[in-house]
Amino acid sequence: MSRFNAWNNMLELSKYEKADKTLIQFVDNTQREKIGEPIEIPIPIMYRLYHLGRAYDFQTMKLLRPNSEMVLDRINILELYAEINFLEQVIKDPIITHFIDVLMPILQSVKDINGAGMVVITPGYK
Repeated sequence: MSRFNAWNNMLELSKYEKADKTLIQFVDNTQREKIGEPIEIPIPIMYRLYHLGRAYDFQTMKLLRPNSEMVLDRINILELYAEINFLEQVIKDPIITHFIDVLMPILQSVKDINGAGMVVITPGYK
């Protein structure tokens, strides 16, 4: 039996410390200002979120391809909030839970801002 496991440390946050990160910045488009600080999510975790979105057929999470740049509007933010809220109830992945705990408060806080937007940028994307 092989001594190497591809999933070794997969559920430990420290494994992803040196990974390239996708940046998520929330904005108020009507006021032309940033909301909060950018959120950094390791690209491998963005892929995990993207594939979970595909697995559950979540329309907005499927847009979170880590090899792209995009801007989501308030409707997408509301849908993403609902999708992540559901995902939180069914997934027992401590890494996903960690990033859900980072995203949910800001998603909750921007839900009522009519001009809310979410900018997703993966450095190095061309």
